[in-house]
This record gives sequence, C-alpha cells and structure tokens, in this order.
Amino acid sequence: MRTTVASCRRFARALAIALVFVGDGSASALAASSTSDEIFADGFDPPPVANFNFVINGTAVTFTDQSTDAGGGTVAAWAWDFGDGSTSTAQNPVHAFAGNGVYTVTETVFDGINGESGTTSKSVTLEPCQALTLYLHDFIAYNETGGHPDFERYSGAETGLVNPTITPGGLPTFQSTGNPVVITSAASFAQWFTGDPINYPIQQTLTLTESSPGTYSYSSNAFFPLDGEGFGDLLLGIGGVLHNFEFTTMLHAQFQYDGSGNQTISFTGDDDVWVYINGYLVIDLGGVHGAETGSVTLNTAQAISLGLTQGQTYNLDLFQANRHTLTSDFTLQTTMCLSDAH
Repeated sequence: MRTTVASCRRFARALAIALVFVGDGSASALAASSTSDEIFADGFDPPPVANFNFVINGTAVTFTDQSTDAGGGTVAAWAWDFGDGSTSTAQNPVHAFAGNGVYTVTETVFDGINGESGTTSKSVTLEPCQALTLYLHDFIAYNETGGHPDFERYSGAETGLVNPTITPGGLPTFQSTGNPVVITSAASFAQWFTGDPINYPIQQTLTLTESSPGTYSYSSNAFFPLDGEGFGDLLLGIGGVLHNFEFTTMLHAQFQYDGSGNQTISFTGDDDVWVYINGYLVIDLGGVHGAETGSVTLNTAQAISLGLTQGQTYNLDLFQANRHTLTSDFTLQTTMCLSDAH
C-alpha cells in the first residue's frame, strides 16, 4: 500500500514532487501525475515589486512605472492612488494636482498569472514655480563718497571674468579683471554678492508669470527694484530720471530635470549676467554693456556635460549686476519649474 501525502509545483516551471509512503513505512519521491493531489506553495513564486519614478512640472506630474516581477511573470495591471482623492489604472499616468503641497502617491501592481500584488508609496512635494527670493546688494557709485570701485567706472562686454564652476548654491569667484579692465580686483569682486560694509543687503520676491502653458517669465526694461531703498536714488542729469542704479541681484533656485531635451532658460539683461546649472556656467554675459541675451537648452549632450540625471533636482544660480546709469533690463524666461533652493 502507498499513500500520497502532498505534492507541490512552482506554476508549471518546476517538477511537481509527490512524497509517497510505502508499506514498510519508508518514504520515496515520485513525480505527481495528477493535479488533483497538488498543494500550491505561493512562497515559491514571489509577488511583483512595485516601483515608480516621477517628474514634476508645476502641479502636473508624470509618473513612470518601474515595477518588476522576479518570479518570471509579468505585471499586467496597475492601480494608482494620488493622495488627493484621485486614482488611475494607467501604467504611466500624468496627473494634475489641484495645488501645491505634499502628497503621498501609492502604486499597486498585479501579476498577470496568479493575481499577486505589490505596493509602494512615495511622497511628491509640489512647490510654487512662480515665487523666487531675490538677494540684492545696493552700492554707491565709484565717484561718490564711500563708492565701490567697480560701479559707474568701466565700460565694455567681457566673458571669462568669473570661474566656470561654483559649488551649487554658492557664489561666483573672480577669474579675470578683463581686457580692457572691467573689474578692479578679486577683492572688489568678492564684495558684489556678500554682506559687506560697502553694500546694503535687501531681500525681495521675484514673481514669474506663466506666459504660456509650461513657460514662466519675468520681463522689465526698467528694472530698478531698489528705488527708494538702500543708499537712495540718483538723479540722472538736470530734469532727468531718478533711480537707484547701482546694485547686484542674485537668486538660488532649483528645478527637476525631466529628460525631455526641451527644458530651456534664457536671460536678457545688463550689465553682468552669469547663470550656473548644477555648478556649471551656462550663460556668461560679463562686463558693462547694454541688454544682451544668453540662453541654454538642456538637450541630451548638454545634460551629459552638466551631469544631469532624469528625475533629479538641481540648482540654478543666477547673478546679475547693474553697474551703470541710464538703463536696467531684466528678462528671465524658462520652461523649468523653478522654486527657491533649500
């Protein structure tokens, strides 16, 4: 006499084994010939592992499923909970959140063979694209008492005045006085964007507007944010205009690189303008000059040179100086969702 106790199978990929007792009480293993005596052990086939990444553009977020099924099956169904009462069954949904905030997004995936599931959750933080902190420093012109030697003194556009790299979120460092000279020295330049008795630091907010879907901009051909503040205004000529002409502007922003190859930033301004992405100089409009324009597009080659990885967040640091009277232009346009760097 022999009695079949149990058999198990790894979903037709492993040989089903039957443990058989024979008359003398010993046991032997035989291949089971019938599924009627099989007991399936789900532990042999691990469930799928849910995973995803996401790219933020304003309040619209693109989710990309990265789930795997190590058991050899396939993920066949998806269930998303965006943490705001909305759901989706798409594999790679795009969801527009109602506003800024922190949302817990949960993805559940299902195996196409046995229906087993895996779940993961991640926090998605949405911050406003429009509001950026401006760090301004007011100066007195060179020919006035207490004046700075770099303001209202030189003329001429020059590149290569600053070093091509900075610590992300840091400050540009002096490289050259220019030829002809447009910066007095490394010591004088070190006073431009830092607190120093020779300048007057003031913070303001720069508000970008969404000029078209996904494009944010600010534009002024009379950018005098310190009129009536700091060291005061200067009357230009008899019956002329009254403005605070001598100042520097700095902002430290961050953005998420989306890998599309279409993210751009352009700046038009006077005088000196330097823009760094991930610590690398991408716009160099140094010197004392009229309005000039520089731009950069984060195509594949540019992203590689800047060390950018899709889905990661990077610094964008902008520095501008208005060092001469008469005009002040400041136009920033970008398809990046910028927010203050932390």
